[in-house]
Amino acid sequence: MLRNVIRGVGTTFWASSDSFVGFGLVVLCSATPLLGCDPVDEPSRLEQRAAQRSREVAWGASASPTAAASAPPAVEASSPTHDVISPTPKPQASETEPPAPKPPGLPPSALPPPSERVTLALALDPDVVYRTSVVGMVSFPMNDKPTGYAREETVRLQACEGEGISRHCTLVHQFSGFEAEPPAGRFLQGDYDRVAHVRSRHAITATGFRSGVTALDALDPGPAIDPSIDDVLGAELSDVHRFFCIRFPNEPVGVGAKWSDTCTTVSAGTPGKRTVTWELSKLADDPAGGKRAELSYVGTYEQLARDQSAVQRQGTISGTLYFFVDDGQPHLMRETIAVALGRTGVVTKTSINIQFAREDSGAPQGRVRTDGGPFPVRAPPATQQD
Repeated sequence: MLRNVIRGVGTTFWASSDSFVGFGLVVLCSATPLLGCDPVDEPSRLEQRAAQRSREVAWGASASPTAAASAPPAVEASSPTHDVISPTPKPQASETEPPAPKPPGLPPSALPPPSERVTLALALDPDVVYRTSVVGMVSFPMNDKPTGYAREETVRLQACEGEGISRHCTLVHQFSGFEAEPPAGRFLQGDYDRVAHVRSRHAITATGFRSGVTALDALDPGPAIDPSIDDVLGAELSDVHRFFCIRFPNEPVGVGAKWSDTCTTVSAGTPGKRTVTWELSKLADDPAGGKRAELSYVGTYEQLARDQSAVQRQGTISGTLYFFVDDGQPHLMRETIAVALGRTGVVTKTSINIQFAREDSGAPQGRVRTDGGPFPVRAPPATQQD
């Protein structure tokens, strides 16, 4: 059951059940505390050690903690710091990314040598069908305990052209399933039902840059779902990035490099605008070959009205992306969004774990990691001998 999946804190497993979450979801909620409605505190030593352990879990039992990175363009935002990439978008008519300017006034000695830099870029392979699992915990002020939910999203790539960071495709997204814990989960279920029949698409480049408008069309409706796409829903999702706002710079970078981005996504059924600073935090060798990157991001979060005409609430966002550099594939994301409720001093928090996978009909669970490797399988519990 979903409750067991969400509450499986501190475990890594690929369960089997009849529900969509039973496909073998890696549950890593232990890396992100189940937060209540209280101010954000500095991590304790115990939490720091747990974060270190979470890196080991994130990459799987066979590997040591680490990360790698890849390169792409940046688009909105920029205030250069060490090894920063500050993208400046061209006029919208072109919908192409300009070359990134060099960091102003940065002495060559401050940059890592070329041998220690990597290009971070999405592979954008049209043969890959992503089956992405999102497990979240939302703290509502009226509830003593956070409410868990899980959803699955399917992403395909079409009409791909170009190579390297100049590569671009049309990304096609739709939801594949949803479950939420009662009683508060009914509110999340209602938000999901509004978009369950919607397929959205937008252009995306290898750097994660979304260009143009996110267009919508209707899937075959379910028995209780309105198949129409009204003006409100169209406006609500017109700027939404459907690949989790992943964003890379457009030139090779080394550990410590930072770049900025502004992007809109949807959390708990509501559009939100995030203005964040990304950083390549770690870069390491992958035991199977190539490089792994660990990227962090932190910044402000604005919860928008459904039609995006106004900011309703403000807060913060922080997260981590684990990325297979040589494969150009995301592996896992974790993020926490904290939003203040007016001037009450109450903060609601959403902790999210996003596991990326690719379809593979020959795999035991019908999917594998995005680098083609198998997901770890939890050993069955030991039985007592008479």
